Amino acid sequence: MRIPVVIAVAVIVLVVVVALLFPAMHTSLRSDTGTATPSNLALTLNLNASRITPGQGIDITADLYYKGNQPILVSTKGPVILPSLYPCSQPLLVGVKVLKGYYTVSNYSSGKSLQVFKPGVYPCPLIFAVTTYRFLPMSDRVQLIYNGTVQATLSDRTSAVVYGYYFPTSPNVSVLDFSAWNFTYFQPGVYTVVAIDYFNQTVFAYFTVT
Repeated sequence: MRIPVVIAVAVIVLVVVVALLFPAMHTSLRSDTGTATPSNLALTLNLNASRITPGQGIDITADLYYKGNQPILVSTKGPVILPSLYPCSQPLLVGVKVLKGYYTVSNYSSGKSLQVFKPGVYPCPLIFAVTTYRFLPMSDRVQLIYNGTVQATLSDRTSAVVYGYYFPTSPNVSVLDFSAWNFTYFQPGVYTVVAIDYFNQTVFAYFTVT
């Protein structure tokens, strides 16, 4: 019996920082029926509200849906690291980040992602190693494959309720100084939520705190 290959993770997790250092890589596509393109991959982003008050949470859901009739294989050239709402997450092909202020596709890369989970050491569960993804027809389901063996079948979706973010107590605080980060609820103003997928598609949504 084959044993699924996994990567044990119990390390310092700073996903936002890592995502900046290792952006999404280009893909190598292989399929008997077609290729993964924006015409058959629908990236969606939904918020439960457009207006909240401090102390209320915003429910964020991003989903990558494959509209094709036949499976498509996507082989990656390295680890898939996208911005995450969690300190521990499986290597899916969709990510989310939250920015303070109003941003669009023309300038969001200049914005700084908010640290929506506390920097720290997390005993992350086993995370699957992946060399290939198989999109299943007419769904958001994707199979995580390592060297020809299916490790898991998951929804290519990320969702979380976010109430605020963590910020350093001074400009010179190290990201490794976990005690020097404080939490704040979302304060009055406009916030931008960006969904990003492995194929460089982006979707924007906005909420206002009053």
